[in-house]
Amino acid sequence: MWANPDMLLPEKAHLWWDDGTAVPEWYVDRTWPVSNGRAVSELALALLVILGGGGLVANVIGENLRPVAPRQECMPFDLRREHGFPDADEEEEEEEDDE
Repeated sequence: MWANPDMLLPEKAHLWWDDGTAVPEWYVDRTWPVSNGRAVSELALALLVILGGGGLVANVIGENLRPVAPRQECMPFDLRREHGFPDADEEEEEEEDDE
């Protein structure tokens, strides 16, 4: 096509990309510097360090930076009664009656 500019384009020429060079595609024909096994192990180690380190920091900090009250303390009604379970007060009374 580049040698003869008057040549007609093929019917579906818009479906492929060609810059006119005979260089293989890098992502298909490339020789990778590490094996697949080593790449997987390095990825697993990196994720372990990042997620493990973040989990460790979160565990050490704990609830110190959480500025909200526990959910059960700030609800205006008892969810146990709303869902058909006995109230926490009623359970305590039943346990006292059993003794």
